[in-house]
Amino acid sequence: MGTRTTAANLPRLARRPAPARLEPEPPASDAVPMNSPPAAAAVLACLVAACATRPAAPVFAAASAAAADIAAADLGAHADLAPTDQTAPPDAVAPDAGTAPDPGEDAPEPDATKPADIAQPTDIAQPTDIAQPTDIAQPTDLVQPIDAPPLLDTAPALDTPPALDTAPALDTPPALDTAPALDTAPALDTPPPLDGPPSVETKLWPDVQPAPDNPAKLVSEVLLVVRTAAGTNAGTNDAMTVCLSKEHCWKPNNEAIDDLEPGATDHFRLAGKGFTVGAHDRVTLQLQPGDDAWKLECAAVVADGKLLFCQTGIDAWLGSAAGETNLWNAKKPTLAQCASCYGGPLTHGPMVGHTTTQGAHIWLRTGATWPVSVAAAVEPSFAQPVTSATLLPAQGNDFTVDLTIDGLLPATKYFYRVTIAGEIVTTGLAPTFRTAPTGKSKSVFHFGSCILNDDQPIFATMHAEAPHVMMMIGDNHYANSSDIDRLRFYYRKMHGEPHFRAFAAHTPTWAVWDDHDFVGNNTDGTDPGKAVALTAFQEAWSNPGHGSDGVKGVWHKFAWGDVEVFQLDDRYWRKIDGLMLGKPQMQWLQAGLKASTATFKLVACGSQWTPNGTGDSWAVFNEEREALLNFVFANKIGGVVLLSGDVHRTEVRQLKDKSAKTYPIYEFTSSPLANAGFNCSSKKSDLLFCQAGGTYYGVITTDTTVAPAKLKFEAKDSKGVVLYSLSTTSAELSVP
Repeated sequence: MGTRTTAANLPRLARRPAPARLEPEPPASDAVPMNSPPAAAAVLACLVAACATRPAAPVFAAASAAAADIAAADLGAHADLAPTDQTAPPDAVAPDAGTAPDPGEDAPEPDATKPADIAQPTDIAQPTDIAQPTDIAQPTDLVQPIDAPPLLDTAPALDTPPALDTAPALDTPPALDTAPALDTAPALDTPPPLDGPPSVETKLWPDVQPAPDNPAKLVSEVLLVVRTAAGTNAGTNDAMTVCLSKEHCWKPNNEAIDDLEPGATDHFRLAGKGFTVGAHDRVTLQLQPGDDAWKLECAAVVADGKLLFCQTGIDAWLGSAAGETNLWNAKKPTLAQCASCYGGPLTHGPMVGHTTTQGAHIWLRTGATWPVSVAAAVEPSFAQPVTSATLLPAQGNDFTVDLTIDGLLPATKYFYRVTIAGEIVTTGLAPTFRTAPTGKSKSVFHFGSCILNDDQPIFATMHAEAPHVMMMIGDNHYANSSDIDRLRFYYRKMHGEPHFRAFAAHTPTWAVWDDHDFVGNNTDGTDPGKAVALTAFQEAWSNPGHGSDGVKGVWHKFAWGDVEVFQLDDRYWRKIDGLMLGKPQMQWLQAGLKASTATFKLVACGSQWTPNGTGDSWAVFNEEREALLNFVFANKIGGVVLLSGDVHRTEVRQLKDKSAKTYPIYEFTSSPLANAGFNCSSKKSDLLFCQAGGTYYGVITTDTTVAPAKLKFEAKDSKGVVLYSLSTTSAELSVP
């Protein structure tokens, strides 16, 4: 039996102080320490709001004067468009008190609209010397142009354009089945403190875009991005009309999203039937008379990856009351005062993804199709950088891109910086990551699940502890939908949360899903929307692969020193042939466990493993779970530990006892990271610990440099207080 410690007899862990900021130039003597609250707040604000840290390049200077001229909306630029009139519950929770209500969890969800086979935009011509990211099929409908622009008296009615052809879906790339070799290497020191999140430099973009290569080419998709002001009553539920020429108007609306909420940035994909870049001569937004007022703060237009227009600081009330206007008209329809409505060309990220002994993946999202690359170096001066290939983010993939840096050293801290369209956009405090060790080492793994709340301060606590690895094991958002626009909206919201964004910029992160970030509450592999959910998932994460041997899903594995992690997909194949994982995934898992030479093997799944779980857990698939554990024991596979989430409380269970043919199988559950809590159930035969009512994360600490190797689990609350711990060894987790 492992050693258990409770919060009552365990002192609170001392928080590792953050170091002084690291830059090529030494800081001024009066610099504010980075671990001070004002500095931390400034860094987070810099990451999200894109602080300016150095003067704009001369090529962008022309936009400064233009920006001053158009801070307010200009009316009348076109005569033919004249306007017509929780407080967290206490940590102690009584057993069997019932289940607390939870937004989005375990309650029947309304049926989300399931799109049929839907057209994918035609490919955008890309420079031949730049590598392209993996294409992902986009099964979704586009907002169609309206037959005639409403309320625009002089605009003629449009002919109905022909229907778009449906593009075939592309196959998902297979997973990388082979984990890095686990060669012996010196032990790592305690995880290094972090330098803080990166800042993003704001620069002015060219006032007038260069002439397109072919202005007469038909556009397949137009993307309208608008940011609503954050003030009281700034949003609306009413529809609007957008026009980019006299003949091309649309009524943008995402049916699956509550659009134009105060402080929100919304994306509207519009079918480009008949529209060409050469026809673009205006940007107008118009409301119907009597509609609720709506305050516009930023607008951007992108056509097949090309930024046509971007203006921020608009400050225009669209409405019918006194002091409002129902028509906003851009003074310069080709203005590119900004790169996006997110404050810069880098709209989301960077996030460190799959990391090995010799390389790392960096995920990010841009505002348009610009060449993107990332460079890493052991010194913040970047004297000898290692640079990734240059990729072009595609509009069809929501401008997300996964960059790979190869040729790195094991167990080494690297600074990295992102370059977009020739400009370094991560400046100031360069973000860092650490590559994986090659063998026996001391390592720290964090894991958690269930993120609903807009504010997620728990990631700041985790960030301060500088783990080597983060495992997101499901319900990473609560879209509860198979609508591609709603799924993307929630992924952008997730990546935009400042605490998570700062944490993920430094911490190698891997993810799988559970039901709420799959299709909806308690959904399974029979749901027809699962292919759309997989598309959105692939766009938003940077895993080593998705599924195996051509079989689709989100399962994958990776190695960190002498520990191997298997993250499972508990949704895509659930209930197919009456199984939880499906035969291909189970075969992949068994083969991987049997071949693994790692001392410890962490097997993570969104659903709980215990036979005493809910009706949406492994308790419904007891035979499948027992077959897996019997396989482990029969093949004398040591060091297996189970991880899970989902249930909105933190638990420790022991599913198997030690015997002549078995060893203890522990399950560590951690949930939620940012959501309401459920109550602990009555004590079951396998339950060792349960805490509810707060937000929690799990910590696995391993030391394989000693014999026997050590593993410790800690359940921590949002402040980093250890609530419970259990220690075990490789000797205990082995078949006699």
